[in-house]
Amino acid sequence: MSNWYIRIRGKTMGPFPTAEVQQMLATGQVQKYHEISEDKVSWQSIEFVDEFVEEEAAPVRRRKLLRNDDNYESSPAPRGSAKPKKGSSKLGFRILVGSVLTLILAGATTAVILIARNKDDKVADRKNADTNSPNDINSETVYENAVKSCVFIQTPSKTKVENGKQYNTWFIGSGSLIDYKKKLVITNYHVVQENSHVFVSFPKYTSDNKIITDKMQYDSKFMYQQGIKAHVLHRDKRRDLALIELERVPENAGALRLHPFDKPVQQGKTVYTLGNGDAVGQMFNISQGIIRSVGDEEHDFGDQVVSCSIITATNPINQGDSGGPLIDSKGVLVGVTQGKSSKVGTSSVHWFIDSKEVHAFLRLHGIILSE
Repeated sequence: MSNWYIRIRGKTMGPFPTAEVQQMLATGQVQKYHEISEDKVSWQSIEFVDEFVEEEAAPVRRRKLLRNDDNYESSPAPRGSAKPKKGSSKLGFRILVGSVLTLILAGATTAVILIARNKDDKVADRKNADTNSPNDINSETVYENAVKSCVFIQTPSKTKVENGKQYNTWFIGSGSLIDYKKKLVITNYHVVQENSHVFVSFPKYTSDNKIITDKMQYDSKFMYQQGIKAHVLHRDKRRDLALIELERVPENAGALRLHPFDKPVQQGKTVYTLGNGDAVGQMFNISQGIIRSVGDEEHDFGDQVVSCSIITATNPINQGDSGGPLIDSKGVLVGVTQGKSSKVGTSSVHWFIDSKEVHAFLRLHGIILSE
């Protein structure tokens, strides 16, 4: 039987046998969002480990059918029942007719209920269905709605000297507002690194409400005067995630919803990326693609090893897009832009941190997003 190490707020405990970890979960000593490892090298949330995944309850529809079956079951007459008394035949006939009518009415009522339920199920299915159809929503609408949640991030770096002059250098990246009330933005660890604070810019607009994409309007020389200062709250190098808290948020900004934790992101889904690619001449760019694959992967970048659930998509990304949102056609955040393959001969192999890793990261630090 395996032995497990548990990590809570940076403190490692253990090892514990599987049965003891299960008992700790049952008694609430540890939570499913805490991290666990067999070797103290590879860590993941307890909820992703097979040994601690609870069996799913029977589907609702199946229980409904069982209840319907119960409605149709008739109770057999007790064995050895007394014979009917003389003169009770008319009463028995009336009871029989009444029972038949009751069964007919019950059957009709049940049929109506089933029809209504089936109708409701179809409506719910339509509401919950993934909308990959190009006719459902166009990319212009996706961009217009989501760009107000996208931010440009500049992280102060070292001061360099060239030709006797000093220059402040900056790391650049992108991010997504995921909680308007709490002013929280999700981005990459490699965008903020070990800095305590960064500067953030939301899209600017003209007087007639057109977005300004001119890079000069977001230049680093304006950051101290116009940028929003943000403090780095939490970071996770393995997941390449960081959570930052802004000092203020513009009134016209909006937070992105996270893809449901219990619904895996599907291959073939149409997705969009927003970001601030340095190779692109304008700010707050958008690109469209499809999800190629989803699964646990490990990527070694030399100074950082990323090991978690990775979405591979065809959306082109560049330096400066890191940390930005990967969204579906409903504007729901399904991933965080991370990087791309540098192998010779590869094409359209771009990586995004799965939204379930964002959920796990937030839970690990006790962050509950506002409704």
